[in-house]
Amino acid sequence: MNNADMPAMPTAVIDTHVDELMEGGGRFHVSNGLTKLEHFAGLAMQGLVTAQDEDGTWAHDSKTVASTAVSYAKALLAELDKVSDDE
Repeated sequence: MNNADMPAMPTAVIDTHVDELMEGGGRFHVSNGLTKLEHFAGLAMQGLVTAQDEDGTWAHDSKTVASTAVSYAKALLAELDKVSDDE
């Protein structure tokens, strides 16, 4: 699994009461939620949708914002991969 497909904020989900888990019963599993790519693209998109032209109007159509956000997210992940390769 590459870095972009890794979960951004995985959490353990308990599907029974904690006291049952403590007694050896119950189960839990990890919920992956958003991938890092999805999370970073969403963060980039927040900034992009506020972009305005000189006259104060919205600067981009939704398809441009979405594709640019994904491009920014991929660039960030590529840079993060470089940093981890250098360590």
